[in-house]
Amino acid sequence: MTEGLSTRDRIIDAAFSFYRNPVFTNISLSQIAQKVGISKAAIFKHFSNKEALGQALFERMFDGIAEAIRRMIECYKNGKRVEAMSEAIDFLVNHREYVMYFQSR
Repeated sequence: MTEGLSTRDRIIDAAFSFYRNPVFTNISLSQIAQKVGISKAAIFKHFSNKEALGQALFERMFDGIAEAIRRMIECYKNGKRVEAMSEAIDFLVNHREYVMYFQSR
């Protein structure tokens, strides 16, 4: 886990980390808490329920995709079509947990 992140961000990162491996389908709050190094009850200080955590995952994923699209459009507008495609591929390679999470829903 990255030092300096808020506990809320560490919880989201931990939840996404399970989606890097397609074997995981039913991820429990206990598994997430253990990965973060907090109690399951501590998750509820940051999220009202598992659905709220799921919403935060979706928001993080959407924000990441939106930023990647913004970079792609900027490259494309500047005539850098290869770089635009590279941005898309880099995003998918570096954030495969987003793809796996989306497919699991």
